Amino acid sequence: MPHFTDPTSGQVVKGAVHGALLTLLAMCVVYNTCAWGKRRQRHSAWNVVLYVGMAAYEVYQVWHHTQQITGAPHQIAGDPVLSEVAPCY
Repeated sequence: MPHFTDPTSGQVVKGAVHGALLTLLAMCVVYNTCAWGKRRQRHSAWNVVLYVGMAAYEVYQVWHHTQQITGAPHQIAGDPVLSEVAPCY
């Protein structure tokens, strides 16, 4: 029986958790952007930078789990899959 922490099991739940965190981070980005625009406090600007970075990581995680669910190869557009690379002569 596969364990939940195995790389191939529970992908829907794992993706949903990362999606929920991405939603929360997006709300934090919007709030801190508005706060920085109104009050021009330096920590709000740093919060925006931090939350955008974390949101980018969560986008990758959601993409990763979606690829696991659909069975698509793990590649970003334009990057060849190593098994399909022609040998160098």
